[in-house]
Amino acid sequence: MPPRPDTPAAAPPYPPSRIHALPAEERPQERLERLGATALSDAELLAMLVRSGTCNHDVLAVSSRLISEAGCL
Repeated sequence: MPPRPDTPAAAPPYPPSRIHALPAEERPQERLERLGATALSDAELLAMLVRSGTCNHDVLAVSSRLISEAGCL
């Protein structure tokens, strides 16, 4: 049965991952391997350790927030 026109479409359960939206050669892991750790931001380095975000925030957002709250990496 198709949804009724006055019913809003259900939102996806998780926001799209910013990392998966990047071209493969621009993802932190690939840049680390190709260019070394100095080519990555602190948030990207931490994101590689954290590995996944939450249902509301992707891993880069979580990492950025952790660094912001801590003051530095």
